[in-house]
Amino acid sequence: MRVVAQGKTRYLDVVPCSARRVFEDPRYKDSVAAETWQVAPRLVTDDRMRSVWVMIERAAGAPGGYFGSDWAVTFLLGALYAFDRAATDDPWEQKTQRERREWMAKMDAAVDVLESLATEGPAPAEALPFPVLRDLLRKLGVGVRGVAPNGTAYSEGSNTVDHSQLWDLSRNEWSIPEALRHYREQCHRSWIEQPLSKPRDIKAPRARFIINLSDWLVSNYGAPLQDAIATTAEVMFDDDAINVRLVRRLTTGR
Repeated sequence: MRVVAQGKTRYLDVVPCSARRVFEDPRYKDSVAAETWQVAPRLVTDDRMRSVWVMIERAAGAPGGYFGSDWAVTFLLGALYAFDRAATDDPWEQKTQRERREWMAKMDAAVDVLESLATEGPAPAEALPFPVLRDLLRKLGVGVRGVAPNGTAYSEGSNTVDHSQLWDLSRNEWSIPEALRHYREQCHRSWIEQPLSKPRDIKAPRARFIINLSDWLVSNYGAPLQDAIATTAEVMFDDDAINVRLVRRLTTGR
């Protein structure tokens, strides 16, 4: 095995310098959970990863592949964030498809009530005492319009707005009703599908990792790279039962 010693880390010689520098930058360490950072060196030191780095470099230079100068960092961060998300104890990730649909129905009903309160009250929506609602929207990354000096709200917009396009608008220009409708739209568009049939199974984290990494590689390199995913998952989870057949089943259903 050919390795390159750098500090206390013995990197595989196929790992570019840009990827090695990730381990010297505390910003990256702080961006993932401690458990993720603990296993991260496997990506650049485990000899099984040698073939993966070669495959990623080839994919980066292939037609339709990633042509950025930091293709190696793109792969490394994608693997780290995929692992970080896979190991989450987020209640939403633990819900089955049926449980997510039940939640969606409750959310729809709640949004209907909140929107009614915001639009049918005795004062402009932005002037109503909705501190909890406004704080909730801010936590979701949504800014809402304030109240004009004369005590009236800025333009409320209308129900004819194409709310599927609100993601492209300036968030600071949304009214509370618009923000609520946007949140509903985003839930329906992005959060309803559960790719796993048994999200609370002991093997669910590795399945989530495989699916997340597959999405990342297709998005950035234009190829599923199932062999690379299988090896990376085997290394990160230290599980030699992971193979290309499992990756294919999880990512294509075949």
